[in-house]
Amino acid sequence: MVTLLNDWWSVGAPSGDVSKAGVLVHIFDNTENDMSAKQSIGLGAETAEAWLPCDARAWCGGFSGRFSASIINRHQNTIFHSQTTAGIVISPHTGIHCSYPFDGGTMQKLCPPDAPSGCFPGCATELGEANWCAHDDAWFFEASANIWNCAFRPADLEAMLRHHLLHRVGQYNEVVVDTTSYARNLPGSLLAVFFLSQSVGGSGESEWKARDVHRRFHDRFPDARVPLVRLDVTSEREAFVVV
Repeated sequence: MVTLLNDWWSVGAPSGDVSKAGVLVHIFDNTENDMSAKQSIGLGAETAEAWLPCDARAWCGGFSGRFSASIINRHQNTIFHSQTTAGIVISPHTGIHCSYPFDGGTMQKLCPPDAPSGCFPGCATELGEANWCAHDDAWFFEASANIWNCAFRPADLEAMLRHHLLHRVGQYNEVVVDTTSYARNLPGSLLAVFFLSQSVGGSGESEWKARDVHRRFHDRFPDARVPLVRLDVTSEREAFVVV
């Protein structure tokens, strides 16, 4: 698996096929079914399952329908930083709702109960109304393209990545993952648990978080061959190393 991840990393380039575009990663950002989510519904911290989206009953339940992720490769190597720089690698076959060539502000883009049909969490307006980039705008690659307040459709993923590479490579892109698709295909939809070599604050918190999630995941899926890896985003060829 690590060889495959490094292949995707080293040859990734804008594409509508996620496996040809790079590696799809989610950094833990408190939208998971982690200790705080479990405790908010009266369960113990030992029941945490941070590889899953937040339980709909928990404090973070409004985010249960999606994970914010990024597609990274050696040319597009900027990654979101949260309290920890640990996370999961998601299978490229997992469904996505939409994407943005920068931070899409998706925490405010939910689907309220009265949202119109076809609302995708993370991709609509704050009222749940569709907000797709027009096809011609999405594929116009000048900096003046009218793409600032809209979501790229899954079919326009390559266009999003080209915008990111041309104009926003110093920022992270945001890919909104369909957690229904992801959860339905576990354990196969989770390819690795990782932490960054460049940890926030230089502490071991990211590694501790990754090791804890990896242990719990293998307790739940003992036959799954999911490695724990360290990610060095400055590497040209071997960004992922088993630890």
